[in-house]
This record gives sequence, structure tokens and C-alpha cells, in this order.
Amino acid sequence: MEITATRTIYNFQAGKVDLKLTFTSPLLMDDLNLLARPVSYITYQVKANDGKQHAVKVFLSAASNIAVYKPSQEVVAKKYETDKLAILKTGTVEQPILQKGADDMRIDWGYFYVAAPKKISRSSL
Repeated sequence: MEITATRTIYNFQAGKVDLKLTFTSPLLMDDLNLLARPVSYITYQVKANDGKQHAVKVFLSAASNIAVYKPSQEVVAKKYETDKLAILKTGTVEQPILQKGADDMRIDWGYFYVAAPKKISRSSL
């Protein structure tokens, strides 16, 4: 594992394949627009560690409760598309922006987005 100011990198070995998973949050102090944007990017790289070719699939999963404070809150989810991206969006129906405050409080307003390229590169390792 490697931790920097803007990235956390994990390296895994799954049999004959290595996975490098990078979480990037571009929170740059000299760019207020980036600093105020609560966005993290997840990227991955896979490679064979035995010199052979392997078929690899990477699966990312997140439930809609990632965007709620209490599991009982009603959520809405939508699917969007652009020319190049498939996008999923989820969040609470109510969206109580800055209406609550307490210790151990999770934000329950705003949305959780997942976007991925429509075309997946299919290269062998």
C-alpha cells in the first residue's frame, strides 16, 4: 500500500495476475474548484506475473446505501449515457442539504455517481 496526499494505491496478487488499484482525490490546495469537488477516481491495472496470457474481469460493486445516513431512507437511482460513458447515479429522495448536524453524522444529501467507458478494451495480459 502507498499513501500520498492525493492518492492511495493498493497492490494485490490473485494467483498469476497482479492488480494495482488506485484511488485518486485531486484535492489540490491551489485550485479551489478541485478542492471543493468531492470526487474520487478509481483506476486499476492488471498484469500477468507469470509471463502468460490470462482472461481477467474486474468487478466494482456499490449499494445505494453508500449515499444515505440511515438504511431506512428512501433512495432513487437513475441511469444516464453519453457518447462514451455509461453513468449510474443514486442518492436520497429527500436531499436535506445542510439540514442536520450532530456528532458521527453522515452526509445524506448529494449523489453517488459511477461512470465507466461504454467500450471496454479487451486486451490480453
